[in-house]
Amino acid sequence: MPDDHHSYLGAQQCPHPDCGAPVTPGKKFCRTCGRLLQVPESCPYPDCGAQIAPGEKLCSKCGRELQPAVSAAHRDATASAVVPSRVIPIGRPDDSESNPPQALPGVAPPQTFAPPTAPSTEQRLPPLAQQSLITQTGLMWKGGLAFAAIIGVVGMYYYVGKRPHDGRARYEVVPPIVGTRQVDVTDGAPTAPFARASSVLAPQLGNRYGAENVLDGKLDTAWVEGVPGPGIGEWLDVEFPRPTPISQIEIFPGYGKNQQIFEKNNRPKTIQLQFMDDHLQFRTGNSKTIHLEDAARWQTYPLAAPIQTPGVRFVIVEVYRGTTYDDTAISEVRFR
Repeated sequence: MPDDHHSYLGAQQCPHPDCGAPVTPGKKFCRTCGRLLQVPESCPYPDCGAQIAPGEKLCSKCGRELQPAVSAAHRDATASAVVPSRVIPIGRPDDSESNPPQALPGVAPPQTFAPPTAPSTEQRLPPLAQQSLITQTGLMWKGGLAFAAIIGVVGMYYYVGKRPHDGRARYEVVPPIVGTRQVDVTDGAPTAPFARASSVLAPQLGNRYGAENVLDGKLDTAWVEGVPGPGIGEWLDVEFPRPTPISQIEIFPGYGKNQQIFEKNNRPKTIQLQFMDDHLQFRTGNSKTIHLEDAARWQTYPLAAPIQTPGVRFVIVEVYRGTTYDDTAISEVRFR
């Protein structure tokens, strides 16, 4: 092969046909394409070594590219010479401060980014807004506590009202009134019958169990005694505005709202009727005992002879037991 490849060292342009860029005499590499200006005499691959001509890109024997291997070596050498490598050991963050990287000529220094941080309340809000936020937070806490208290009270009320009552928690005892007549009056005179009782079950879930329920004409209300146990000896009084003749007594025993409620509560089985005398006293000597059926319906009991009386007392003597509650109820009473 002619030795004309040595002339490339003094050439004025890159000898490679796809480049042809001007070069400085004495340089070994083209500044544009990075390839050797002096083309090797043989294939650079050890397993080939065939002779090659200047300007060839491929080896005529093995067919591989001649320049990439040289160019890669040239680029590695150039990168090592121009950009010095710098290794920072892991676990030593202070090295980045004590040995800051040197900026290259013509290259902008790298920017440093700090992680975003949420602004504090003081930065976000003016003092008035901060005070308003604190006030609103306090009101929310107070509202939550009040709501929890209401739920607790309602829950306890429901629990006490629905559980089988074996204590005094759900009872309201009304002491008997003897020798007085509490009636509605107009111009000083009684106008209608009224009822009172020895005890009354405390109101529950909007339901009231007062003695007046036996005179309201409604079967879905009832008087319910309010002492522990079945209420043996508890009584219900019905008094009239003036002495009234009575020949027949009608009674709807139990809680007549529906059959299920009727069966859950106690029903009177035996009742002693006592009649008020002229001294406004109920005496056992002037009494009558009646036995009721365990049925949710009106039951009628005629008297042997009419009795004129200011009032009638119903005393619980015996009961039919309810399936759930140990309370005795009477829904309605009527007189003929």
